[in-house]
Amino acid sequence: MSYQDLSAPKPFQPSPLDNAEPASFAPNVVRLNACCIQCAYPLKGLFFGGMCPECGTPVADSLRGDRLEFAGKSYLLNLRRGILVIIVGSGLGSIFRLISFGSVMGTGLFGVSADVSELLTTIGQTVVTLGTLWGYWMFTTPDPASSQTDDDRSARQVARTCVIIGAATTAVSLLATTASLFGRPAGSTNSAQAFDTAMGFLSFCTNFAAFIAWIVQLVAILRYTRLMARRIPDAVIERRTKTYLWRLPLLCTVGLLLCGLGPLIAVTLYCLLLNRLRVHVGAILTTGRPAPLPYMR
Repeated sequence: MSYQDLSAPKPFQPSPLDNAEPASFAPNVVRLNACCIQCAYPLKGLFFGGMCPECGTPVADSLRGDRLEFAGKSYLLNLRRGILVIIVGSGLGSIFRLISFGSVMGTGLFGVSADVSELLTTIGQTVVTLGTLWGYWMFTTPDPASSQTDDDRSARQVARTCVIIGAATTAVSLLATTASLFGRPAGSTNSAQAFDTAMGFLSFCTNFAAFIAWIVQLVAILRYTRLMARRIPDAVIERRTKTYLWRLPLLCTVGLLLCGLGPLIAVTLYCLLLNRLRVHVGAILTTGRPAPLPYMR
């Protein structure tokens, strides 16, 4: 029997726990890249039963899933307000477009001259358009706790880019209309005609750019609405958005050339679709559950 020196250091033998993740020692710790539903604070490494160190929201409230009924209240309020502003702004915008068409045809507004009527309708339409764009900005606010997919992020970015373009073209259109009414040179006829031609060309370009941006924004918002419908879920909204992706742009372009009422029909269908989503969001804020609308999944 050989003598063994118990004081000699033993060779190092790694334990199976040495290669384990630190979270294995704390099974109640968040290991996913989740964020707080109120302030988007990263929750990885916090305990399930703890509170968000930024806003005090329970961590467990942010880990219940991607449904809208589990989203934060501030996000849902922005969603509902944005949809309401879009619906009201779209309706008022259609009215101002009809009034503007009457001004172009030479009919004054409330007995005033056609030029003053055109200026008033342009100012009113500008205010309504900027308000509607603000509604789109609120509607596309990212959910702090939702995992943003590539489609979701792409639809939001395209829609917000079109909002910026729409705001810029609206401001330029107002300046062009004001300049054409009050900045016309009083000199020779040639200079006045050149000025009118330049202002008309600028107005045409801005209106054309605004129209193209609106069509692209419409498609992006419909894609975004379809993704929102899956978080309710509502099969009606999801199914209609797939159809409206080609039907509404067709009504706004070909329908405008054929009967003139295509854009009005498109706006009506579009607002009814968004209103169904707004009803769901309002019910979630009130009862915590989506509205029991017909034909839901």
